[in-house]
Amino acid sequence: MKFDSRKKSTDTLALISHTEHPASFDSGEDYNAKIADAYEVAHKQLKLLFKNKSPEEFYQYFSQRVHILRVSVPHDTNLNHYFEIMNTRGEQLEKHEILKAKLMEVLSGDEKASYAFNLIWEACADMERYVQYGFDPPERNKLFTQGNWNRLAANSFDDVANNIHYKDVLGTNER
Repeated sequence: MKFDSRKKSTDTLALISHTEHPASFDSGEDYNAKIADAYEVAHKQLKLLFKNKSPEEFYQYFSQRVHILRVSVPHDTNLNHYFEIMNTRGEQLEKHEILKAKLMEVLSGDEKASYAFNLIWEACADMERYVQYGFDPPERNKLFTQGNWNRLAANSFDDVANNIHYKDVLGTNER
């Protein structure tokens, strides 16, 4: 793992990945003390939790009890700020965020479907306005019939995913 703008964090993670007990944290080198402390706590707790268990048992525990969720955020989100807020507050994901991630998991690997689903989810999430206003005008024109926003132009989710794709909407080949 590498953080381009955080050399101390990168150096700390590199040291941790190469030693079981990074005693060199005390060597006066410039390391991230919080990462080092978190590593030590996690290391001790894992040893206690799995002291008489094999790596296979640990894997079973980890794969059955730990869930990693991908949460899509709008493309103009400042990711560093978002990450900082989530870490600082220690906030847990809300139920709707977990639901969204689980639903999007089904679409993983399908770029068009994932984009369309996220677009629809975000448009529906703002309860202060009509859903139609949750889409940019080019998207809205593809999704709803001309002159009647109360009728969908698409007959299925696949129609939506095929007609609304970020490459088309943004006019580029990359997001």
